[in-house]
Order: sequence, then C-alpha cells, then structure tokens
Amino acid sequence: MASAGQLRIVASNKVGGRKLLFQGFSYVEKSSSNVSVFWACSEKAMYSCKGTLKTNIDLTNPQVGLLKTLLFNLEK
Repeated sequence: MASAGQLRIVASNKVGGRKLLFQGFSYVEKSSSNVSVFWACSEKAMYSCKGTLKTNIDLTNPQVGLLKTLLFNLEK
C-alpha cells in the first residue's frame, strides 16, 4: 500500500472537479460515499484506459483497481 505522500490532488478542467495524481498516472473523481472516493483514469476517452483507483474519503489508503494494461498507448 502507498502512503498519502504519493498522492497529489490538482484542479480538474471540470467545474468543481478534482484530479488525483498517483504513481505517474492521473485519475478523475467519479463518485464517492461516506467512506470512499472512486477514481477513473483521466485518459479513458482518448486511450480507452480502464484504470481505476479507490481511496478513503480523506484520500489515504489508495487501492489500484484495474492496472493500466495499455501503457504503450499512453506513450504514443
């Protein structure tokens, strides 16, 4: 598991949106509950990236869902 120090939140282009940077990848916030925030790969539309991430509501304990299997496409 990663520490919160590896996570970075930046503003998203969407109004009020957040983007999370983690281990060289970026994710956009998709939904949240009382205890978790669910993130999706920010390159989903352009590269069909299926990467997901889940964090606690306080943005700790990141858990990668589907690993980015199309890394070679991101380098194009």
